[in-house]
Amino acid sequence: MKSILGLVAIEDIRSTITVAFTSRSLKIMPDSELSYLLEEVQKFESSTRDQTAGKTGSETDERAVLVGATLLYAQRLATSIAHLAKERVPHITETLKTLGSFKHGNSEHELQFEESEYELHMASQFVGFGQRVSFVKAASASRYKQRVEFMLGYKWPVECKRPRSKGQILSNIDKAIAKIAERSQPGLVCLGLESAFPQAGLFLEAADSSDICAQVSSQLRPWLSKNRDAIQGRLSKSDARFLIFTYVVRRSYMHDTEHVALPSLRLGLSSSGDWITTDVAETCIEALKTERASK
Repeated sequence: MKSILGLVAIEDIRSTITVAFTSRSLKIMPDSELSYLLEEVQKFESSTRDQTAGKTGSETDERAVLVGATLLYAQRLATSIAHLAKERVPHITETLKTLGSFKHGNSEHELQFEESEYELHMASQFVGFGQRVSFVKAASASRYKQRVEFMLGYKWPVECKRPRSKGQILSNIDKAIAKIAERSQPGLVCLGLESAFPQAGLFLEAADSSDICAQVSSQLRPWLSKNRDAIQGRLSKSDARFLIFTYVVRRSYMHDTEHVALPSLRLGLSSSGDWITTDVAETCIEALKTERASK
């Protein structure tokens, strides 16, 4: 099975995550969501590399896709941690501790686990193109009532949200903007839309990556078009200069490559109302640098 992630190989997932915790004297609790994820990876590595066939061909295919999707999700987490650890990102210990605190089997905790993983993933995306990232240490005293997820270059605050329903999207944006506004610094909001627009069926089956993009876009486009002006209005009146929408297809199969994949789509919206469709994070940062230089 090929990976679309690349940095951490499947066989190195558990060691990458485990070392990140043990090197910081953090324990991975046996009943945690993180422990469950690592156990699923271990099962694949040790004894169930050849998956049990289902009663039908389609059932066998479904099992293979679900196992592959779990592995890729674990790989994404390991890759994020590897990126952040390599750059010695400050205060990641507290974030990892939070990630490891959620219990498996508790639906609320599973959602919170995904939210923490999303924060690590987005931070790693900025680190990936050369930005200096620092997580905000929530345990220490601060002059701010609300803490953002992390800072870019100690200049721009970033707040991440994963609304759990379509009806929560605008209120989540408002909450994120309020956190950035308290700092009176231009910043960014990152919004993961997977829970707000859940996938239909066990997995998304597509001809190729462009087909996946088209299917996801057709699902998101009506809401984005309807609410574009309202969101842009919020941004234009705040210190949040950009909003980056993301959508990760957690379970998908592409026929052209015969691979299970974890494609991630990004779309940016600026305070001026312009859509950003390519090099989204990089374009936002370059605009913030230009703004800062002009003052």
